[in-house]
Amino acid sequence: MPEQANTLLIVLIIANVIAIMLLFFIRKEISSRIYNRVLEVEKEIPFINKIEIIKARIDSETDCKLQEKILIRKDYLIEDAIRRSTSVSKGKIIEHFAPFMLPGLVNPEETIFIGSPIDLISFTNIDSNDNTTIDFLEIKTGNSNLNKKQKLIKDAIQNKRVYFKTVQLK
Repeated sequence: MPEQANTLLIVLIIANVIAIMLLFFIRKEISSRIYNRVLEVEKEIPFINKIEIIKARIDSETDCKLQEKILIRKDYLIEDAIRRSTSVSKGKIIEHFAPFMLPGLVNPEETIFIGSPIDLISFTNIDSNDNTTIDFLEIKTGNSNLNKKQKLIKDAIQNKRVYFKTVQLK
């Protein structure tokens, strides 16, 4: 009886191995046929035409969306440039009138407009020969801040690195 069971077991194992091999070869043959058919379909004119139509539609939709985004961005950039230009122009005008707008801070007659990198220099009490001070004024409007050069000038003044030099040319 054990010999019959062993023989039956061996026959079943061999049958399973044969079945697995057949399934493997059948699957390989099916995959090969499908692959070849896909290659044939890709070469057919109707398939190529459909692909070209889909590509053209995608390109058209993408181009349309891109043009919309460009227009929106362009409008934003133009509005931003106008807004900034207006702010800069307004600031430049205010710089010239600042001495007249700050009567308690500076005397317009003792103030000189420079423009860049510092807007004004005020020579307070210059006519009295007594207690003369020199003030560097930078006029800011809105949310503007000192630029790099203005910060360096401020630092030089605060750290007493300001000098008077006489240069005589012949």
